[in-house]
Amino acid sequence: MSKQICFTDKNWKEQLEGATFNKKLEDQIIGARINEARKNKEYYPDMTMVTVLSPKDHKIKDIGFNKPNDLLLDNFGNWIAGLALPTFNSGITKTLKNDAGNNIDMYMGYLTGAAFYWNHQVNVAPGFVFRLGSSSVAPARTDYKIGAAFATAVSEGTWLESSYGMYTESNASSVFAGACVAGSVGVLKEAMVFSWWGRSGVDGPYYFALTHDAINPVSFGTGDVLCATCTISI
Repeated sequence: MSKQICFTDKNWKEQLEGATFNKKLEDQIIGARINEARKNKEYYPDMTMVTVLSPKDHKIKDIGFNKPNDLLLDNFGNWIAGLALPTFNSGITKTLKNDAGNNIDMYMGYLTGAAFYWNHQVNVAPGFVFRLGSSSVAPARTDYKIGAAFATAVSEGTWLESSYGMYTESNASSVFAGACVAGSVGVLKEAMVFSWWGRSGVDGPYYFALTHDAINPVSFGTGDVLCATCTISI
């Protein structure tokens, strides 16, 4: 897709529908959104994009974005704050609220001589996951779970594994994505990013919500590919 994407055009969605979704187009869309946001002096602590793709050729059937000022959560702030600690005391410093609403210790480094590895759990591959939902309720900074998770609409499970993150120096942003196949018809209105980890051999894993974004509604059908992309700018 060689034509320029203009998000100030009221028909911007029509510019994208029918285009083949690939890494190059994804980068173009992200770059255009960042440039438009800066031009319009809009604040996006994170940018979330959800695309509905045809399973045969990955052409875009529908696409949705979050709104300005959507939302890094309190968990995100505590998570970053928990990384700052003196080098001589690498123990538990913060608690985060998991998706069940419980305050769980954030594990990192070593504690009292025992090797409690941060972001690690036996037999679990820790990292980031997406969760998609259908709630229209505005996100709040204290959120810790999805508003209305899809129970059956995602045939590969309601937790979408993240790709490896990529940092782009030109626009100072980190990008990661997840995808799944829809098992039924639905309308998507929200997206969250979770981190998950536990303490090796002790407990977990736990899911900790980091972002919660309202998405302009996108419709999907059985067999469609749902792709969620999150961009965090610094």
